Amino acid sequence: MQQRWAVSKWALVAVGAVVAAKLATAEGITTPFRTTDEHTVGATIAADHDQKEKLPVGACVWVRTRESGGTGLIVDAKKRWALTARHIVGDHRQVEVVFPVRIGSQWQSERQWYLHQRSLLQESRHWTTARVLRVSDGHDLALLELAALPADVPPVRWSKRPPVLGETVNLIGQRGDLPTLWNRSQGVLRAFASRGEGYYAAGRKVAAETPLLLAQLPIEEGDSGGPVFDQHGQCVGLAVAVRRSAAPAALLITAADAQAFLMSSVPAGGEPENPGVTPIVQTLLRATVWIHPPSADRPLAGVLIDPRHVLTVTIPAIRLGDAVGMAVPLRSAAGYRQERQWYLDPLHLYQHGCWRFARVVAIDPERQLCLIRLASPWPGMQPLALAATPPAVGQTIHAMNHPTGVELAFVYAQGIIRQQGAMPGFGDQKPLRILLAQLPAVAACPGGPVINDRGELTGLWLEREGPAQAAYVLSIEEIRTFLNVCAVDGQPPHSVEAAIARLSQYGQRLRRAIAYGLVCRAVVRLRQHNAAAATADLQQALRWYPASSAAQRLRLPLLAPHDRLAALNAAIEYGPFDPELLRCRARWAIKQNDWRLARSDLQRLLIVHPEDGAARQQLVEVLLELGDTDKAAQAVRDVLRAEPSRRCNLATDLLRQAERLVTRYPLQPQIARDWLLTAMGKSGHPPWEQAARQAASLTQPQQQLDYLLAYLRKEGNKP
Repeated sequence: MQQRWAVSKWALVAVGAVVAAKLATAEGITTPFRTTDEHTVGATIAADHDQKEKLPVGACVWVRTRESGGTGLIVDAKKRWALTARHIVGDHRQVEVVFPVRIGSQWQSERQWYLHQRSLLQESRHWTTARVLRVSDGHDLALLELAALPADVPPVRWSKRPPVLGETVNLIGQRGDLPTLWNRSQGVLRAFASRGEGYYAAGRKVAAETPLLLAQLPIEEGDSGGPVFDQHGQCVGLAVAVRRSAAPAALLITAADAQAFLMSSVPAGGEPENPGVTPIVQTLLRATVWIHPPSADRPLAGVLIDPRHVLTVTIPAIRLGDAVGMAVPLRSAAGYRQERQWYLDPLHLYQHGCWRFARVVAIDPERQLCLIRLASPWPGMQPLALAATPPAVGQTIHAMNHPTGVELAFVYAQGIIRQQGAMPGFGDQKPLRILLAQLPAVAACPGGPVINDRGELTGLWLEREGPAQAAYVLSIEEIRTFLNVCAVDGQPPHSVEAAIARLSQYGQRLRRAIAYGLVCRAVVRLRQHNAAAATADLQQALRWYPASSAAQRLRLPLLAPHDRLAALNAAIEYGPFDPELLRCRARWAIKQNDWRLARSDLQRLLIVHPEDGAARQQLVEVLLELGDTDKAAQAVRDVLRAEPSRRCNLATDLLRQAERLVTRYPLQPQIARDWLLTAMGKSGHPPWEQAARQAASLTQPQQQLDYLLAYLRKEGNKP
């Protein structure tokens, strides 16, 4: 029975070969099954077919290990070298490599076909082994040396230019949850990081030392190591990881890094060349902003609609009158900085002219819109024009935001309009006119602009989203109505709602003017030492305009001591943002040893005003008292970054803090010593860092502490 089955199996193979040969001859191409000495399965095709095909599929391979599989690329046919992802090979020193087979004019794609034809494929060198020559954890790359190659493997062409954000790219991969191989995916390049944070794969951290591209490609396990080609068939990178929070989001090792890895054991260092951008991405970068509400733990995206106003969505952490910090893309000599870490440092952004203080001036909970007014405009930014009509179904759209879970900001996305519709409101609220779009996940960062091919604003990316790239976009019609109600569009009221809002704004301006007059009179009466009359004027001012910060500040010293804290808390928590009130409560909290309240107020203040050196200096003591030594040392560094002129004053503070620690722990001088070594060693001020190193060279803790104390006394006495 077994012998008969073996004969039947080979008979079927022979019959299949004959049939395929006749079909191939009829089409004018060579037989796909050869019986010559070359033993090549999936033979050559007509010469002009490879010329027509831009993507070198024949150079893309399926890399197999006992535990997993991935994709690779033949990078040197003469040396029999292939490149794949390091996390695919793991600890193996040898792997299997499978080449695509062409039958007729088509590539054979069925996974099971390759598994069933393994013996024949081994004879034809389409299924071979490969030795792992070298690997790089820092760049997630592995170089393989194959035992053999089939004939006619096409050469790979590396892209010689930097990638361009917004350009279309194609991936070839062996996604594990599909029954086919050499699958193609198409998308666009979304962002670039000159140094990634790395990721964990197979129990090890990889790609922490390499530039990374983010692409809008739907990759899964099995696609790792897959080559990504531009529209000219040139390789721009290798897919190595996925970011599911902002899917589809694939991380790519750049072509430049891959080539550098091939030339040496470690890719070349230095500042990588930033990618270019398409005109539509440039339009978005010049109009999109990063918004950091002090009371929120995540940023929002927003869009400039004129030089002084930003439009975004409303969230519970944003209230009318609140202040927010805001940033625009940071530029370097090579281009835009998209690494997220740059936008988590408001002080650095402020010093480079990219950070602004802004105030929330209007909120519409029904439309989920928020209007923010900048303290001053940004040079070089270009507000977006509003589209006259919503985009049609099927029309291409472009968007930008700062998705959570991705180590990047100002991330580009492309999609289409799936449908126009309405989203039911809450209770008796009117339905919202929306657009259903095919876009990547918003990833907890709503508010980003959605524009058409002409660069006109067509909607705002909402936080709500459905499955399978179903994004909700607030229609331009709702945006136009909101801006008309807020009277910032330069148009007369277009609706009863807008007319009522304008009348309300006039009334509010009148109340604010009356309150301002009463505050001015209160100031005069205080100079005349008439506290009772001044108090009455301030109370009247607050009745006319409860959000008057000037009235709140003047009234506080006139209140009874036991009433001041309650009034201060009410003014901060329910009134508009006032930095002076926050400073006042922080000073009170420090006196009362309420370190957590002081930390909260100071950090809230520094998000909006990162240049405030005095607040940063107070934060050093607060963090030290809370036992967070590392953050306190970072605060020391930030004081010197914000205001280098505070160095002597800061030295006096450090001296006082160390002496307090000595008093608190008289038998443990190493506690005060460790604090000074950390604070001075990480200060970023070379003389202080040198003093810390000199002290550390001494043998006894007390000697080290005495040296540092003497140095700080000398520093504190400098003019």
